[in-house]
Amino acid sequence: MRRDRYRELAEKNRIEIKRVRDEETRVLPSDDSLLYETSRMERRKQEKQEELKEYPLLKVMLLFFIALPVFTLFLYTMIKDTGSSSTAVVVGNTQPPEPSTPVYVAADDGDEAAEEQAKKEAEEQAKREAEEQAKKEAEEQAKREAEEQAKKEAEEQAKREAEEQAKKEAEEQAKREAEERAKKEAEEQAKREAEERAKKEAEEQAKREAEERAEREAREQAEKEAEEQERSEEDESSDEQKVAYHTVQSQETLFRISMKYYGSQSGIEKIRQANNLNGNELSVGQVLEIPLP
Repeated sequence: MRRDRYRELAEKNRIEIKRVRDEETRVLPSDDSLLYETSRMERRKQEKQEELKEYPLLKVMLLFFIALPVFTLFLYTMIKDTGSSSTAVVVGNTQPPEPSTPVYVAADDGDEAAEEQAKKEAEEQAKREAEEQAKKEAEEQAKREAEEQAKKEAEEQAKREAEEQAKKEAEEQAKREAEERAKKEAEEQAKREAEERAKKEAEEQAKREAEERAEREAREQAEKEAEEQERSEEDESSDEQKVAYHTVQSQETLFRISMKYYGSQSGIEKIRQANNLNGNELSVGQVLEIPLP
């Protein structure tokens, strides 16, 4: 036959209760010790009740763990022995059940011992579950904190790298702009200098050309005047008083005309008297009479 685990457990509990009863029968305490033991048990019950009041969840769990095996065993027994005579005796008679029927019958001490054992096991179980739960929560909390810390550090690292990258790009951009601006300014400066140099060279070239042109014109004018003087000398050779006619050119003065015809500045006064001049002012194109010696 298949072994019934619940029956074996009930039988074991029954034997244990019987052993406790036998020990109580063999050792009968005195009245004082019995009274002390009774008061101690009452105090212990009162303390247990106070503890259970302080921890209502523990009380509920304790009652649940105590009632669960009893209810399970009773339900199993009811299903197992439905219709049998042993079940009829348990339900219908007030006589104690047969040893084969698992019924918990215990004295107060046995109940207290069972309650203490169940309470202790429930407390240990609750303590282990609380420790495991606390450990699990602590691990999860540590894991979350580590993940948050890692996430925060990664964000800060990414932020620092982004700032450094942006700073580097800004510096490079500023450097490029400064180089381009310096290059542009240098090109503009070189362009201005080239323009100024070209302008200056053009002005110098124009000045040289003007001087050369003036010199050429003066030379041509001198040659022309020399020719006129020769002609006038030839004409005046037959006359007693010789007079030459001179047309004033650009940049000519009385001093220059006097040096041309007289070879000295002594002819200035003669030219003034011959032409009724009060000063040294001459106008271009003016015709002067030059008395020749």
